[in-house]
Amino acid sequence: MNKRITVVVALTDKNLLSDYVLSSPGLKELDVQIITIKGAASAAEAFYQGISKTDCPWIIYCHQDVYFPEGSGHEIERILSKVEKSEETKTVIGFFGITGDLNSENVAAIGKVTSGLLGTVDRSQNTSKSIIAMDELAVVMYRDCKYKIDPKLGWHLWATDLCLQAALEGVHLRVESLLLEHYSAHDYVGNGGCPPEYWNSEKVLADKYLQLDIIRSVCSTYIRRQAPQSLILPKRPLRRPPRLGFDGRPR
Repeated sequence: MNKRITVVVALTDKNLLSDYVLSSPGLKELDVQIITIKGAASAAEAFYQGISKTDCPWIIYCHQDVYFPEGSGHEIERILSKVEKSEETKTVIGFFGITGDLNSENVAAIGKVTSGLLGTVDRSQNTSKSIIAMDELAVVMYRDCKYKIDPKLGWHLWATDLCLQAALEGVHLRVESLLLEHYSAHDYVGNGGCPPEYWNSEKVLADKYLQLDIIRSVCSTYIRRQAPQSLILPKRPLRRPPRLGFDGRPR
């Protein structure tokens, strides 16, 4: 069993967990313990309950419907092996996000993901300047990271909050171009809009960072004194994406 890395998952659907996380060859490569947390009231509660059950220094905190393809575990080990000891407490690594400057229109998506709603989105060609938003589908964190998941945010935007905590200190978090599969079954409502709980979290985030007039996330843009702008996804049937390797090639 891996003594350095473990996985924490907030569990609401055993079938999704079985089809995705528990079936992931990438996690089998790591030989990790998978800790599931039921009944948590927030992402923060699930995370901190989870890390209380392990002594591993590195935590992969992921959704129950994320699949880590063949080769991804070895790649995560390679990425973590390059983290300097002095940087561990300031390290948060995501796999899809937004790069750019705070309070700026000059931003771009970065990373790769395959989802049941969007198919494969590849923005790995974009260069990371400063990560100002991060998708919560999977995040690798040091257990004693100085940037904390805020329980007031509920289940949404907590990784973007980590990015903002760091960016305001001049610290740049990272997005690695490692293709993961995210079923996204419960992330959107109606024609692809975000659920009401998401907008509640966005309001909490906006109130937390009154010094920012613009707050970007993967799914929306908050402009102070204007109505929030949602990323409305094209209406298409939810389907299970093809299983690909971490490099995007079919397996």
